[in-house]
Amino acid sequence: MQLLAVAPSMLNGKKWRRFNNYSFAAKDPVINIVGAEVGKASLAMPLAFIVSEFQYTLVAVLSPVNNENAFISPQGSWLGNYVPATFRSYPFRLYQAEDMKAPALCIEADSNLLVDQGDDTAADALEFFDENGKPAAELQKVIDFLTQIERNRIATQKVVDLVAQLDLLEPWDYQPLVDDTIQKVNGLYRINEKKLNDLSSAEFQHLRDEAALPIIYAQLISTNHITVFDHLFRLRKKVSSSQVKPLDIGQIEELFSDNDDTLKF
Repeated sequence: MQLLAVAPSMLNGKKWRRFNNYSFAAKDPVINIVGAEVGKASLAMPLAFIVSEFQYTLVAVLSPVNNENAFISPQGSWLGNYVPATFRSYPFRLYQAEDMKAPALCIEADSNLLVDQGDDTAADALEFFDENGKPAAELQKVIDFLTQIERNRIATQKVVDLVAQLDLLEPWDYQPLVDDTIQKVNGLYRINEKKLNDLSSAEFQHLRDEAALPIIYAQLISTNHITVFDHLFRLRKKVSSSQVKPLDIGQIEELFSDNDDTLKF
């Protein structure tokens, strides 16, 4: 993956297009999520914790099989009721190197959504900047959404760190049934409900004060969705190109309209 900074000097003569399918996420078995989306995500997919860079992070579990996303059809359509926020902002992301004071907006240069202004395929493409060099309206929507995600990510990580500090996590080596075969999944962690119930009043109040309880209970509730994968893998086999197609341009325009919730939590 090659990231390119979204700046006038870097993108002179370039435009961008919105994605029309989710094939870019087809090999993601988990994806980071933030607290603002756990209410919806926990009703659609299992949530868990993984160890990343020596700390726990909150993720949505998208498949029990490595390098595969069960929620995406062979044609790139999303098969679930909720799409994680990170996917909805594609091909953009915020990136912050160690020597950077603040994250910078970047676009995935190899996403095939970056086009030359004179290209024949650029008819439906969008401008990055207006005549004053400021972000164009559609790009500003993406920037605002990514800024919300980043702020919430920081708050969510504080909650996860507190949960880990109170020793509330345990390995979750669940074994879902997929295509009549039991899949063994390692590397996931979940809330230990007994340890949660055994907390002192002061410790439980600390969780409440830090707004940790919604994430904790969302994770516990979401574990009921481990059976969704067998259904999804069977559905993917039945889906044909004539039944489920990538989003057409009309649907994409609707997704980004003023009444759209795609770039909202």
